[in-house]
Amino acid sequence: MKKLTFFLFFTFILNFTFATGSKSSVQPSMPDNAFVTELYTNNPNNIVLGNPNGSITVVEIYDYNCMYCKLLAGELDKLIIQDKNIRLVRVPVGILADSSTPAAKYAIAAQMQGKFNKVDYALMRAKNLDMANLDNLAKQSGLDMVKLQADLNSIKLADKLIMNDRIVGFSFLMTDDTGLPMTVVAKTTAPHTNVLIGGNNIDKIKNAITSFSSGDKLSQYYPKTHKGYSCSGE
Repeated sequence: MKKLTFFLFFTFILNFTFATGSKSSVQPSMPDNAFVTELYTNNPNNIVLGNPNGSITVVEIYDYNCMYCKLLAGELDKLIIQDKNIRLVRVPVGILADSSTPAAKYAIAAQMQGKFNKVDYALMRAKNLDMANLDNLAKQSGLDMVKLQADLNSIKLADKLIMNDRIVGFSFLMTDDTGLPMTVVAKTTAPHTNVLIGGNNIDKIKNAITSFSSGDKLSQYYPKTHKGYSCSGE
C-alpha cells in the first residue's frame, strides 16, 4: 500500500505539472515519445502476442493483483484468436500490492526465456503470489531456474520494469481514471494515432479497433471511463 500511495502521489504531481504547462485540456491518448513509441516495434524485449505484424496494436497495461485486469486479459486473449490483425502488447506493472512487482518481474523474465504464455497463464490464476509460489509456478512452467535468478537481478529486466511503470504513469496522467487496467488502441504504423481506454471496457476496445481498421479518424477526446470499472487493489 505504501508503494501505491507513493505512486498515486507521484501521478498527482505529474498531473499538476502537465496541466499548468499546457494550453489545451488533457487528452486521453498516449503522447508520442521514445518509450511509448518503442511499444510499436517488435523489439524482443516487448511482450507481443497475436499477430506481431498486425496493423492495429492493443497495449494492455495491467497488474497481476487486479481482478479487472485478469478479466480483460481473458477477453483480449479471445480477441486475438478471433481477429488475426491484432498485435497485442502486454505491459505488466507492479503497483497494487507488495507482491505485484515480483509477479511482474517473473512475467518479464519468462519472456526473456520465450515462455511468457505459460507463466502468464499461471500468474493470472494464482491466488497467492508470494515468492515461494512464484518459484513453484516458474518451475512448473519449465523455466530454467538458474537463468531465471540471473535475469531477475539483471539491469535489462530492471530497465524494462521501470519503462512499464513510466507507461502506466503517463496513462494515469492522460485521464481522470487513475485505475487499472488501462488499454491503448493504436495504429501500428506511424503516426501512431491512439486512444486510451480505462477499465475493463472490452466493447470500447472493440469499437476503437473497428474504427481504426475501417480507416476512421477517432476523436482525440475519447469518452472518459466510468469510475466503477477501475481496479484499486486485490
